[in-house]
Amino acid sequence: MVSDCICQNFLQGKDHQYDKKRNFVISSYGFLELGLEAAVWYPLLDKIFGSCLTRTVAIKKVLADQFGYSPLEMLAFMRWTNYFNGKEEFTKKIQRDYIPAAITNLCYWIPVGYACFVAVPLKHRAVYAASCQVVWDVFMSYASHNNLWETLRELFNRSKIMPKPVNNNERLT
Repeated sequence: MVSDCICQNFLQGKDHQYDKKRNFVISSYGFLELGLEAAVWYPLLDKIFGSCLTRTVAIKKVLADQFGYSPLEMLAFMRWTNYFNGKEEFTKKIQRDYIPAAITNLCYWIPVGYACFVAVPLKHRAVYAASCQVVWDVFMSYASHNNLWETLRELFNRSKIMPKPVNNNERLT
């Protein structure tokens, strides 16, 4: 709920009208997903890899989390929001925005997950993950309701990280 409020009020622009239904859809998904993580996923990782707070165990858990759970969870989130908000064709949305979201996911969650599994005891992991999840959910709220590919392209062009494409009609000197 908080993440979508932040997204709608601060990232969507002044012309955006606050959408209560959208907030409810995202909040309901977050409630279900957080329960699944706390009750099933984190205990399962401890059962498979052990509960020792070592670097090796942390790396195994992060890899399982990022390459097992996260891709499916992101797909489920995008499907959930698309289904209940009906913004655009789901296949088109996934083809355009899933890869940029997945890359951003890895850049954010690998360090966050590593810290979680190295330093945070099991009984506190859900709270730690929920705190980090607020930031991620702002991103996912934005990604699920906007053209993420175009937004990232605009950001890169403004920051001059990526060179602008050369117009084929112009001669290079």
